Amino acid sequence: MVQQQGMQLPLICESVKYLHRIHSNWKTCYGSRGKIQSEKGLSGTRRKISKHRFDDCDMKSAVNASVNGLLSNAGQVCAAGTRIFVQEGIHDEFVKAFLKQCKKIQLGDQFNKKTRQGPQVDKVQYNNILNRIKEGRESGATVAIGGNPAGKSGYFIEPTVFTDVTDDMKIAQEEIFGPVGVVFKFKTEEEVIKRANDTEYGLASGVFTQNINKAIRVSNALEAGTVWVNRYGGSPVQCAFGGYKQSGIGRECGEYAPELYTEVKQVVVNIAKL
Repeated sequence: MVQQQGMQLPLICESVKYLHRIHSNWKTCYGSRGKIQSEKGLSGTRRKISKHRFDDCDMKSAVNASVNGLLSNAGQVCAAGTRIFVQEGIHDEFVKAFLKQCKKIQLGDQFNKKTRQGPQVDKVQYNNILNRIKEGRESGATVAIGGNPAGKSGYFIEPTVFTDVTDDMKIAQEEIFGPVGVVFKFKTEEEVIKRANDTEYGLASGVFTQNINKAIRVSNALEAGTVWVNRYGGSPVQCAFGGYKQSGIGRECGEYAPELYTEVKQVVVNIAKL
């Protein structure tokens, strides 16, 4: 595709390793005579989405948003909420309520109105998710719930939540793109900001607190293209959406979207010679 003459702006929504390969081929073919745009979430792996629950959050709202953010579309969402940071004062209570809600999730036909979680997209992704769960177990993390195939047919995987996870584990640093999340405990606001930003990626984040000053302060400090406060997911079409760092270049939606397709040209005319 990138070797095709006349290609102006290929939009790449894939994993980072493929993006780098395509970018290398593009430079080989065109040098500086073209540009390649990595837009939005680099779907497939590695976008890292974080959600932060402070001691003063509304517990019910935070739990419901965590379940929906993690398991919507079986976790196959560019902004799925996979990393959940919970302040130590409410950690145990939150985890208990969160796991209870995850256990209630009904898996099955995605066209059934009662279904909350459908299958993975194909066998390749299904096996990849199970392998990543296995890696998580082997690295020392605890499977608090799930971790296995669900049902006797189809590419269904149980809602899976890891605890006792350290920041350097692969399941903490790389997106699995499935119904798998990790829960961390933190003490202070400064700590959670540092840990949340300690990744090469930054598509979206969520902050749950009833303190508006804290909400604004933390939102400004997080290195993510979108920060939701006391909710997770959903943005007006007028708002720009895209990521920081390795989570993509450029924005879709809003007034920034046309910049993806804009080439600026300068023309200087010596009118004295006309």
